[in-house]
Amino acid sequence: MTYRADVDALTARQTALQAELGRKQRELAEISGMLDEARNVRQAEDYFARAPDLWRRQRRRLLTGALIAVLGGGMALGAAAAAEADAHRTTTDEVRGRLVRIRDHRTAQAQSQRFQAELEALRALGLRPVPADERGIALARPSRVVPAWRMGSTLPPGAPWDRVTRE
Repeated sequence: MTYRADVDALTARQTALQAELGRKQRELAEISGMLDEARNVRQAEDYFARAPDLWRRQRRRLLTGALIAVLGGGMALGAAAAAEADAHRTTTDEVRGRLVRIRDHRTAQAQSQRFQAELEALRALGLRPVPADERGIALARPSRVVPAWRMGSTLPPGAPWDRVTRE
């Protein structure tokens, strides 16, 4: 009967351990739930502690966006007003610039006519002017020296004013 008593004792021990295991598992589940709840509470407290900063950031971003929109609109209006003012100013400036160009053109034309008259006078007197681009070429070629002042001059030859051309 000892064997039966041992089996009954072991069965009783197993039942007791299963009951204790069930109780421990319920206790573990209860503690795990409390731990999760405590973590959630701590997370919520941290969030609400930081919430004013988050709301301030959100408000700051919203205000920054609104400020950028208002400034952009103001800049667009200012640019439109400046363009309108510049359009009037530009036409005035363009008219003045064109008048200056006309005067410059007339002056250049008069100067060109004066130079042509001087060249014709030099040719009529028998003087031959040497163009600037021919001076270097003329000096590089050997040729006969002819004074530019072909009229009878009272100045001594070889003076600085005695220009020489090469033919």
